[in-house]
Amino acid sequence: MFASVVLSVTLVSVHAFTAHRPLWTYHGPTGPAHWSRLEGSHCAGPSQSPIDINTQDAIAKTGKLTFHGYNLKEEDAGHPVDIINNGHSAQVNLAGNYLIKGGGLSSTYKAVQFHFHWGSHNDLGSEHAVDGAKYPAEMHIVHYDYINYGNLSEAITSQQPGAVAVVAVFLKVGGKDNPHYDQLMKSLSGVAYEGEEAYVEPFNLLNLLPPNIDRFYRYEGSLTTPNCDPDVSWTIMEEAVSISQTQLDTFRSLYSTLESETPAEHLVDNFRPLQPLEGRQVYLYSPETYAYKWHKVLTIISFTDDW
Repeated sequence: MFASVVLSVTLVSVHAFTAHRPLWTYHGPTGPAHWSRLEGSHCAGPSQSPIDINTQDAIAKTGKLTFHGYNLKEEDAGHPVDIINNGHSAQVNLAGNYLIKGGGLSSTYKAVQFHFHWGSHNDLGSEHAVDGAKYPAEMHIVHYDYINYGNLSEAITSQQPGAVAVVAVFLKVGGKDNPHYDQLMKSLSGVAYEGEEAYVEPFNLLNLLPPNIDRFYRYEGSLTTPNCDPDVSWTIMEEAVSISQTQLDTFRSLYSTLESETPAEHLVDNFRPLQPLEGRQVYLYSPETYAYKWHKVLTIISFTDDW
C-alpha cells in the first residue's frame, strides 16, 4: 500500500506514481533498506507490516466481517473502473460504495483501490507469510474509515490506528484458470508498461475473494510501501484463492519501466521484507469460535461426568 492526495493520487502512501524514476523501488539502492531515509518516512518505526503469521500463537476471536457493494447485484456496485501500472504494481481504482464493517473493525470502511504483489517464482511473492511460508501472490483491497475521514489521504495522514483497513487475499496456483479473474487478466494486457492505464468492465469484486470469508487473521500494522504509515487494521483471509499458472504469469509479464525506456525491466518481486512482530497480537476471527469452544466443553463433560 502506498503515497499521495486524492483518488487519482489516492495512492497516498499506497502507490505513488510519477512520470520519472520513483524515489523508491523494491530493489537496489532505492529498495526497502533505503525507505527509512525518505522524507516523512515511518518505515523504521514501530508496528510495521508485513509480518509472518504464526498460526499457533493467533488468539481466537468471534466476529463476522460484512461486505456491502462488493456484489454486482447490489445497488452501489458495478461502476466502471480503471487499472493502472504505476511502476510498483497493477492497481485498480474503484468507484462507488464498496464498504466493509464488523469483524472487530472500529468503523465502516470504504474501498478505493486494490492492487497486487507477486514474485518471480512460485515460492515467493506474497507480502505476508503464514508459518514461514509465502504464497506466489497477494491482493490488497485498500479502505479508509468512511465515517471519520473524507478520503484515503486524510485517513493516512491522521496517523490514527485503524484509520485505514486493508483486506489481504493470498493467491495460489491451481490447475485451471479462475473465471472470476478473467476480466482483470484481459485488462492487464493494456497496462504492460509503467504509466499505462486501461478501462475495466464492471465485475463482481466479491468473486475475487475466497469462498470462505468468515475466517481471517487480524492485526494492527502499517502500509507496506513508503511512507509505511502505522495506521492500518489488517484483515488477512485464511483461505487462499486459486488461479492458474497462466494467470499468475500474466502479472509477471508487466514492466516496471516506461515503454520508451531501455532496458525494459519486468515488474516482479514487488513485496516488502517481513517485519518484526514486536509484541503485537494476531487474532483469528471466526463466527463460530465460542460455539466451537462450548462444544468442546460439553464433550469433555460428557466423557468425565459419572451420570
